[in-house]
Amino acid sequence: MKRKLPFYYVLALFLCVTTNYAQTTLGFEDFDNNSLNLSNSANVADYGMAGGAGGDVFGRVDGQAGGNGMPFDVADDTEADVSGARMGDNFPDDTSGLVGQNSTGFFALNDADGVEGPPNNATWTFSGWGAATLSSIEIDLAAIGDFEAGSSDGFLIEAAIDGGAFQEIFKAVTNESTSKTYRALDGGFVPDLNDPLELFTDGSSSSVGFLDKSDPITGAFDTYTSSLFNGLSAASVSIRLSWSGSPSGSEPIGIDNISVKGETSTLLPLLLSEVTITPTAGEFIEIYNPNSTAVDLTDIYLTDATFAGNNTYYYNIVTGTNAGGGGFGDFLARFPTGASIAAGEYQTIAISGSEDYNLTYGIAPTYELFEDGETEDTIPDMLEGLMGSIDNQGGLTNSGEVAILFYWDGESDLVTDLDYVLWGDSNEAVDKTGVSIDGPDADDLGSTYANDTPLANQVLVSASGHSNGDSYQRQDLTEGSEVSGSGNGVNGDDETSENLNDTWCTSPYTAGLVNDCGVVEPVIVLISEIQGNTGTSPLENTNVSVNAIVIGDYQENNQLSGFFIQEEDEDVDADLMTSEGLFVFCQTCPVDVTVGDRVEVSGNVVESFGSTQIEATGDEAIRVISNGNTIPTPTILTLPAPAGTNMEATYESVENMLITYSTELVVSDYFQLARYGQLVLTANNRAKQYTDANEPSVTGYAAYIEELESSRVILDDDNNIQNSTISGPTDESYFWPRPGLSTTNLIRGGDQISNLTGIMHWSFAGQNGTNAWRIRPVLDTFTYDFTSINPRIVSPEDVGGSLKVASFNVLNYFTTLNERGANSTAELNRQREKIAAAICGLNADIVGLIEIENNGTTALDDLLNGPNGINTLCGATYVAVDAGVIGTDQIAVAFIYNTATVSLEGTPAILDASVDPRFNDNKNRPALAQTFNEISTEGVLTIVVNHLKSKGSSCSGDQDLNDGAGNCNLTRAEAASALVDWLATDPTDSGDSDYLIIGDLNSYQKEDPISNILLGSDDIEGTTDDFADLIADYQGPDGYGYVFDGQLGNLDYALATDNLAEQITGTTVWHINADEISLFDYNDDIQDSSEASFQRESSALPIYEANAFRASDHDPVLVGLDLVSSTLAIDDMFIDNGIILFPNPAGEAVTLLNKNNSALQQATIKDMNGKTVQVINLSDMASQKQFDISQLAAGVYIVTIEGEQKIVIKRLIKK
Repeated sequence: MKRKLPFYYVLALFLCVTTNYAQTTLGFEDFDNNSLNLSNSANVADYGMAGGAGGDVFGRVDGQAGGNGMPFDVADDTEADVSGARMGDNFPDDTSGLVGQNSTGFFALNDADGVEGPPNNATWTFSGWGAATLSSIEIDLAAIGDFEAGSSDGFLIEAAIDGGAFQEIFKAVTNESTSKTYRALDGGFVPDLNDPLELFTDGSSSSVGFLDKSDPITGAFDTYTSSLFNGLSAASVSIRLSWSGSPSGSEPIGIDNISVKGETSTLLPLLLSEVTITPTAGEFIEIYNPNSTAVDLTDIYLTDATFAGNNTYYYNIVTGTNAGGGGFGDFLARFPTGASIAAGEYQTIAISGSEDYNLTYGIAPTYELFEDGETEDTIPDMLEGLMGSIDNQGGLTNSGEVAILFYWDGESDLVTDLDYVLWGDSNEAVDKTGVSIDGPDADDLGSTYANDTPLANQVLVSASGHSNGDSYQRQDLTEGSEVSGSGNGVNGDDETSENLNDTWCTSPYTAGLVNDCGVVEPVIVLISEIQGNTGTSPLENTNVSVNAIVIGDYQENNQLSGFFIQEEDEDVDADLMTSEGLFVFCQTCPVDVTVGDRVEVSGNVVESFGSTQIEATGDEAIRVISNGNTIPTPTILTLPAPAGTNMEATYESVENMLITYSTELVVSDYFQLARYGQLVLTANNRAKQYTDANEPSVTGYAAYIEELESSRVILDDDNNIQNSTISGPTDESYFWPRPGLSTTNLIRGGDQISNLTGIMHWSFAGQNGTNAWRIRPVLDTFTYDFTSINPRIVSPEDVGGSLKVASFNVLNYFTTLNERGANSTAELNRQREKIAAAICGLNADIVGLIEIENNGTTALDDLLNGPNGINTLCGATYVAVDAGVIGTDQIAVAFIYNTATVSLEGTPAILDASVDPRFNDNKNRPALAQTFNEISTEGVLTIVVNHLKSKGSSCSGDQDLNDGAGNCNLTRAEAASALVDWLATDPTDSGDSDYLIIGDLNSYQKEDPISNILLGSDDIEGTTDDFADLIADYQGPDGYGYVFDGQLGNLDYALATDNLAEQITGTTVWHINADEISLFDYNDDIQDSSEASFQRESSALPIYEANAFRASDHDPVLVGLDLVSSTLAIDDMFIDNGIILFPNPAGEAVTLLNKNNSALQQATIKDMNGKTVQVINLSDMASQKQFDISQLAAGVYIVTIEGEQKIVIKRLIKK
């Protein structure tokens, strides 16, 4: 298994039941885009594949397909290599690793060389549950390595509640006096390492054991629990991770599934919202429900009963005495049984009865404290809390009084405060601190109240009464700075701590309606005034109203929860730096709008992640004035932009406005179409990779990237949801091209769109760190038609010749079903069909394959002879060169060949580190060489197929120099030098110097590995051992075979020795993969057991065809040859391939190599007429001898080499 167990949770919602608290998960972060009540985080960036040796990391990693990747020091690569995380290549084999390479996300720590630099820390803050009683903090932890105390290995995790001081909950330190046997790696190896990390919890000096790697079966880390804050109340919890990050080698640490647990009240808060006291007879108290669900009022009480003189307090209700009523002037009332208050509803209680209330306000109250009429009316009466607790009391005291809303279940010792308002003076104030009381429950033990605010510190609404026609009104529904977590209210709120003078005010009464006080009338402004001419609105946090035209509607479910508006043309200001557009965030969007509506929008101006918008979420915040208005004229833009479109300042002046690009734009990147619904468009033409046309350069590459970023822009969909097409109950089609991607409605890289019009929006794609300018389409108003500039070509260009050789990276053809390749038999069949279609289309006699499962010939035989395999589809008989298992990597290179046209000469040869230590086969895949004989001509050719280390991998001491060559350039360059030196020794004993290097060299054309090969083994340009770049020769500077980050380049090559180059008839790259959207590959719409949910494809429209297109991600290379046989005839019965002439063709001199040190006598050179033109004495030679042939005319010659027991005849070509 290579994925951790998913982190599941259940949230239960309760509505005012007799049990006040319920154990629950208050907050969590699982690092897989799932979290609960995570309100803030700091220093928690994703791993960016740019670390130092081993891939230093202090951040989130994710080995899943489409994830952000994982450094190899963290990954266990003994079973499978990462392929889907855009790492570009596999990891080296090792005997360590924290978790399988295809693990889901977690937070990783590793510092092999100090690149990240100490100190490092990260913080996660959880809040939003109101307040709760904490029980535990749980975190999954893992570590493996030979840690060093001297380098400060280990880590510290602390926690703080409600912004207080951080306290230690977990501490891992190195124990240098012992060793640990870790869990087995995925491949079965069991590491035993010195100096493990020992874990201590909650500041204890006794450890809980040693940290281990992940479980090899489940992939899960071990869970550890802190109980330091058990029993304490908290409204927020912050978790802080501190780590020195000292360089110490491969010692990865993992943190996952942070979980805060505790008990929250099942009661929902209610508010006192308005009180009218004098001098009217229509006194009332109003309550408000701030929740999103209705609240049952059956056990809710309302009272003004407090009097210190005779110890009369409302909380005495639990004893049945001294709680108000009777001859005492205060009341204690319970809401009618079955009464409830809806979400967002205001309800009123008439203190003197409904008749006076109706006479005063002209409406009926929701409840009356008592029946005041001669005959009973239909207004529900409040119920007595205790017998006689409602007795026609004289009303609320004007000079000083309190009103309290509370809950009691009829059994508990303590009541729960819901809200508390105090005016006039503090004589009626309540402080229950330390009061112990025993209620009617079964036990005879009392319970004690928590602290209230001391009487002297309680703040009044006002020290005086209000005027006739006014009332006291709540203006802050959040209760301001009220203390939470340690009081006697819901979730530990201290209702007596509210600064009532700030949260309440005096204003004309609004019985049963939204309060007026605290409402600031919006300022009527133009959008340009909101936007201003800088990156931040000058009216941020101001309540405004705007009147403008809707230019884009994204209110539908799973869209942007809002719409865009823009000023009419006549309202545009004169400042070109101020935008005329605005996004309106309406959340649930109760008012539906359409493009062309004139709307009046009122709300608060906010900057949301750099995007200026109005929050207009209320029912009355949006008003449609008229429909069908002319939409504003789009602003004309061109690309390149003034600066990078990944920079917020670039398009601030047209933020949220309609724009039209007059520049012709081409589709350059389509990698994120499935995940984010976006395409990347580039001005005029697709860019070439910098080092495909330029030698690596730090300054040059920086300038290139700057130019590239200014030349492209994102065309997005209508939402910010990842994998939205497969996230709902019904699959949806992939967004581009409209009306959805399918086998009959497709686009390819290089296709063009003209006059692109849409809304310029600064936004992320659906994941943090992806902010950029993007065009939002306005589908009902503008068209989005692409012109096919780069249509599919069903057959490769004719390369001529009697013999054809192909190179094809098949992107992980595995018969072992897993995430590396196909996940099911159905997907494997589809993959085989596509690759077979491509190879049959190539019609090559010899095919070098890259990224074949390294299991001998098992995968090769399946590709050749499985259902609808190559031999069936091509009607030919291809066989594989049996080289066995090559090296230790999960993937290998291989050959297949057509037995009707080609036969093998000798056995294959393998280049790895045992042959030349410069060829690091822990990083590069071993090279495979084989000599082939063309049956019809008896021409001989040696081909070597390669797969060098990728640019996205990490190589110790060989990191990215930011010059365009990527990581591991030196690793690839040394392998390239070893390769040409190896070929110079004729490793297959072919006796022929016709060499063709093919395969995925993971290097662009101007990088060191390619230069090293082109120079040949002598490293000198212009000599006879040089190689020719056939793609460059035949395709020119526009040739490409791979697309990465929207840039074209060559990673796959055909490189021929000079003498072979003269026998080449053509070379082409068949563009069946790089230009194709990856969704056309073999994956299906079924989520297999080894797949994450996002890896399946949408079933909305057909996107699979059993053809060659998107059989892989690399385009195949095809070479045509007319071979010339180098051996004409052999006298007698002696054949010895140990006799070699090189170079051949030759220039001024030729060397005879006697590999077996046979006793030779002489060599005779004759022209084609049989005339002897030169005789060379060989009796004095050892293993080799060079002789001058400069006097020979250009042409073909026969060389007879004579020895004591042999005569070998060779053909020599003089250039």
